[in-house]
Amino acid sequence: SAPPSAPLSAPSADDPKGGEVTPPPQAAKPKPQGYGGREEGADCDSRVADLLESLGLAKYIPNFAAEEIDMAALRLMSEHDLAEMHLTKGARVKLREKVAVS
Repeated sequence: SAPPSAPLSAPSADDPKGGEVTPPPQAAKPKPQGYGGREEGADCDSRVADLLESLGLAKYIPNFAAEEIDMAALRLMSEHDLAEMHLTKGARVKLREKVAVS
């Protein structure tokens, strides 16, 4: 027969029953990071992130990452779509102007 996978322990103050083996704790997995080390667990399209940063709108990068917005999607977004993503009126104006020019 095969040997046990973990040795059994004798009864002790910590383990009064003895014989029960507690597996070692597993290391916590690091949280995935978004563009530039930002949180939210999703990557933002680098062109969208660069555009937002160039307009002083970097704080909105997590919003775009969460919704998986790339440049193609951004070009199709309406004023209403951007408002639903909680962009201020000023941010929407700046972004739509820049996207329309590019």
